[in-house]
Amino acid sequence: MQPSSGDQSFEKQFQSIQSEVSQKMRELTPEQTENGRVIEKAILHNVIGEKLGKPSPAGAHSPQAQTSDDSMRTGMEHVHEPPEFKRKVEQLINIVFQKNIDTAVEEVKKTYDAALIDAFHDTLVDELYERLVDEDKLKKLK
Repeated sequence: MQPSSGDQSFEKQFQSIQSEVSQKMRELTPEQTENGRVIEKAILHNVIGEKLGKPSPAGAHSPQAQTSDDSMRTGMEHVHEPPEFKRKVEQLINIVFQKNIDTAVEEVKKTYDAALIDAFHDTLVDELYERLVDEDKLKKLK
């Protein structure tokens, strides 16, 4: 019997996300890259967004869509949020690394707080992207 994704460890989910990002990168056409370079962080943003139940926009990997896509944020969008809000995001990120992504996603969805879901999404993408870069799975965007 296969374990449900909620039973998978973070490491297994991280490997699955890495594989999904790699697969989506291979599926891109040259027109869907920016100057011949794939925007990996945008793809990662979409993969995580799908886990959160956010629809993937049509043409999300095209350069035109990426310029307006919030996946290229710097992580500074939420600096003006109250400390309690930031603590909630940090708690959710801790759940990701201590348990798994699905558990954190379930918790954030229970809040029905769109701002919290968005902040969690952005922060998780940044954390996973940095980890992929650190493990030499992706090259850091300049």
